[in-house]
Amino acid sequence: MTKLGSSSILGMNLFGCKFCDKMPDNTTQCDRKNFDSLLWALVTVFQVLILNTFPNTSNH
Repeated sequence: MTKLGSSSILGMNLFGCKFCDKMPDNTTQCDRKNFDSLLWALVTVFQVLILNTFPNTSNH
């Protein structure tokens, strides 16, 4: 759990609100919620950790 939490906080600091597009009327539109909040950062890191080991477990 410590690795998940620390990776999520690091991801929020590095990538928070970096995936937003500026519209012509000076508003921003974020179509993905990767590292914008702690909840979505935890979900994103969890998905990466789980899907990273999935091919290893499906072959056995």
